[in-house]
Formats: sequence, structure tokens, C-alpha cells
Amino acid sequence: MKSYRLCVSVLPAVVAVLISGQAKANPVDPVTILVIAEYGVEAIKLLSSIPTYSATSTGSASFSLVDSTGNPATVLSVDRLFRGVASANSSVDVNSDIFGSVADANALANWTTTFVVTEPGLSGVYLGWGASGGTSAYSNLNANAIADVVASMSLNGTPVVSAAAKSECHTVPFSDCSQNRPLASSETFVFENSPSVGDIYSIAGSLRAVTHAFSAGGSGEASASGNVQWTIVPFSLPHLTVNSLLTSPYRVVPNAGGRFTVPYQFEGVGASLGSSGNKALTVKGVDFKLYEKDFGEGGGDDLVGSYSFDFTAGPDAVTVGPGQSLYNFFNTPITLSPTLLNQLIDTTMDMDHLDFVVEGAFRYADALGYTNTASFSNVPEPATVLLAMLGMSGFAMRRVGVWR
Repeated sequence: MKSYRLCVSVLPAVVAVLISGQAKANPVDPVTILVIAEYGVEAIKLLSSIPTYSATSTGSASFSLVDSTGNPATVLSVDRLFRGVASANSSVDVNSDIFGSVADANALANWTTTFVVTEPGLSGVYLGWGASGGTSAYSNLNANAIADVVASMSLNGTPVVSAAAKSECHTVPFSDCSQNRPLASSETFVFENSPSVGDIYSIAGSLRAVTHAFSAGGSGEASASGNVQWTIVPFSLPHLTVNSLLTSPYRVVPNAGGRFTVPYQFEGVGASLGSSGNKALTVKGVDFKLYEKDFGEGGGDDLVGSYSFDFTAGPDAVTVGPGQSLYNFFNTPITLSPTLLNQLIDTTMDMDHLDFVVEGAFRYADALGYTNTASFSNVPEPATVLLAMLGMSGFAMRRVGVWR
């Protein structure tokens, strides 16, 4: 239609030239000006279809060390909380009538924090973390959205735990993807590693949100977001205590002549046990060594043997309640043969009697299943040993006097 109007407007000028036989300049008439203007409007419309897109991204991480009441804290100790928060999000929007429009956005939040154990007696550290967020994407051709979280914990430079969560959306032409594999994860870790003063814990992680859209004569959109919250709580577990302990027999006396002719039964370990915390503790077993103690008589202590008994079932099973103290005799006899007893005689006093002592540890577990040991020994204190030696010396002197 536009070409037709152009031919009509030019035809009168051509006829005039042919008739006159002269070539004259013909001014552009108003109709021609109108045609040019119309093409200008079309050109403006074409320019307005240049691809347009927008991309936004943000990422942040913050941390705070507070006590159980939320007040700022400067050291890591029992009943203190260590909290951290990280977030990231990105989005792109493509709107175009021309094939090949692309937009990308990438947001990243990193965190690394280190703290030192300053209080003795810690049993371990509780670490809890949770991640949430999601992804969505739409495009005439291709759009991707990824939210990715990685977190780790180390003690004195050695990794102890790591965890990850991820959400992704990937589209094909004319498709929609929303909350595909949503970023939702939470885990709890407990490290019963009895950290010492000066031990260093480190927490590190990253939260990444990436979006991409490629449009083919239409629109493309993609968004990704994620949030992470984590908490560290140092704790002290209840401990089993061995308040008193005895063994039977403690002393074995030979027959006349200083020789052992019959076996003896070492009946086991009797102990008064207590729980210092607010949880019940189950005694799982005992490991100990049995010695023939010379108490400075001139000979070395003789190791009779190493023994290990389990108390998970049967009459020896025992549970110590919160704040409770009870006595229990773990009756697992050990036969001491005459041959063994005679081999233990290596001093003059051993011919009169043999003294037996034990040292070892009870194995126990709390209600959560975390295990520990409580050490014990029934070796007398030095003062007690001295009094015993003086008593033995007096007895020996009196016995010498009788012999005279």
C-alpha cells in the first residue's frame, strides 16, 4: 500500500518531464514526506525491541557470641551460645523480542569464625545448623537457578564434620520450574571430645545463589535464595564418680611354711558410684589391672593380670540416677592358683602375706548414648602406706621377740 502511494505521487512529475523534454528538479511533495515519516515510526518501534534485562544479587553473613541470656560474651564456656546467620539471593528478568537475550546474577555469602576454649572441664560442643530457601525459573528457551550451602567445622585444624544442602531449577523451552529440590535441611552434631583449654574450633561455610536466563523472542525469569542459621553450645556431660572402692580378697595369707597350697578367688570389685549431673548413667563395664603390691618392701610390684568385664546384662547391670550415689559389688571371680600365688613371692614379707591392689576405669554411658570412663585405684595414699609399714615393722619386731 505504501509503494502504491509512492508511484502515484511521482507519476505527474515524470509526465511533465517527458512533455517538455527538459529535466527539472521536482521538489519532494507532502505525500513523500508522509511516507518517510511512516518509515521513521517503524524504525523507532524496531529500536524499542532491543533486548532489555535486569539482574539483582545480595549476599551477607553475620555472627554474634552471646550467653544464654542473649548478652554479648567474649569467651567460649559452658552455657554460652555461638550463633551465626547467612543469607543470599539473586534474580534475573529478561524481556525481548529478539533471540539471544541473556542475563546472569550471582550472590555469595562466606563466613569463617574461630574461637578458643577458655574454660576447663568441657565435655564437648553441640553444633546445630539449618538451611532454608528455594529456586524458581521460567524461560522461552533456558533458565537456571541454584542455591547451594556448604558448612564445615574443624578442631585444631582437623576437620570434624561437614554438611551441604542444594536446590536447583533447570528449564527447557517453554517450561516452568519452581522449588525443585527445595533447600531445606537441618542437622545436629555432638562432639564429646573433652576439649582442653586452648583448643581452637573453626566454623566455615558459604551460601551461593546463582541465576541465569536466556530468552528466545519472549521473556525469561529466574530466582534463587537461601538462609542459614547455626548454633554452637559448649556443654559438660554428667560424670560418674568412684567415691570408694574395695577388693576381695585384699590380703591373702599362705599356709604354714609360707607356701600357698590352695587357690583363692579374687571376687571382683566393689565400688560406691555417684552421678554428679542431672542425667542417669548406666555402668557398661569395668577394665582393671590386678597387682601384688610390695609397698616399698624392696621388690617391684607384680602385675597379676589385666581384666575386662561387661555389665550390659545380668546381675552386674546397674544404673546410677541423677545425683544418686550407690554401692554395688561387681561379682566376677578370678581364680588365683597356688602356682601363681607362689610365683608372686619375691620378698620376705610376701612369705607372710600378699597384698592385692587394683587400678582401672568403669565404662558408662548417659541417656543419649555418649560414653566415658571413670578411673579408680585402691592403692593406699602415701601416709596410709607409711602407717601400714610402721605397723608391719612393729609386728615384725614383736614377732622376733617372741621367736627369741
